[in-house]
Amino acid sequence: MLVWAIANQKGGVGKTTTSLCLARNLAESGVRVLLVDLDPHASLTRAFGVPTAPPPAGTHDIFSGPDAPMGSLARSTAIDGLRLVAAQPALATLERRGATQPGLGLALGRAL
Repeated sequence: MLVWAIANQKGGVGKTTTSLCLARNLAESGVRVLLVDLDPHASLTRAFGVPTAPPPAGTHDIFSGPDAPMGSLARSTAIDGLRLVAAQPALATLERRGATQPGLGLALGRAL
């Protein structure tokens, strides 16, 4: 499994657009793609038309309890071969929780 991360602390630099275009092109080339939206603003999730209120099952669930199976959180999209794990606003609390909850940073790796 090849994992690519598109990340930057600054907003407005094209992370969502880059992720969406890269994923779409890979999927259209026949590669199976899983997009994992870790942005509390959920721009990528909303780009796929997933409503964010009430919060959908998604990435925050990976960090919230026993290991959530990624397959149960991934949803199909209109693009064949492309699945999405939706973001949730509660992701904004993770940085604060990470200071007091050992191993929180490993949850995503375990889920993948």
